[in-house]
Amino acid sequence: MESKAVVVPLKTLSEWPNQAVSVTWNFVRSLKYFSKTEVGINSLVVRMIISHASFRTFTGLVVVCISLMSAGCMKPSVRDNAADLQSGGGSSLTIWHDSFEAARQQALVSGKPILADFTGSDWCGWCVKLKKDVFNKAEFEKWARENVVLLELDYPQRSHQASEIKAQNEKLASLYSIDSYPTVLLIDAQGNELARTGYHRDPEAFIGSLQSQL
Repeated sequence: MESKAVVVPLKTLSEWPNQAVSVTWNFVRSLKYFSKTEVGINSLVVRMIISHASFRTFTGLVVVCISLMSAGCMKPSVRDNAADLQSGGGSSLTIWHDSFEAARQQALVSGKPILADFTGSDWCGWCVKLKKDVFNKAEFEKWARENVVLLELDYPQRSHQASEIKAQNEKLASLYSIDSYPTVLLIDAQGNELARTGYHRDPEAFIGSLQSQL
């Protein structure tokens, strides 16, 4: 008996975009790249692209997804970072400011001091070790969310840094007489230094060093 190929008819052009959006969007969401705040905008982008007559095949759907990823429409969300942290992926849910003024404003509103980390992210071995041994630990992150506003003041030697951030950091290093890295300060919203410390082997020792000065 002669076998016959089974042909599944495509939807009409008017119906296809809606079906394609559903398939494509489920695929995109499965990659865990979108945050909820971006769903509306990026869903519209997907719909607009797929609605074009040239995207009426499965290959077209794949091209759409790859194009979105390449164009930077997808990025990790805070929720994804939390999942990575719970699974041991090393990503951090804790938010670090890089603007002193933004940190100061949050400190004013919350009544919490600023924890300012003066670091050299791409050359200072002890800075990298402090981040790994203390800042990336769940114990520190819990304490930080409850007690301080986090500010990272980086002094890279190879990585690119925005000129305004570089100027800000140099000014703050001079203001607080920073001569070694890492140096970590507790600063109130008025800019007064409350405590100073450096590397410690674990969150308990690090937090204890700061609290003993208050």
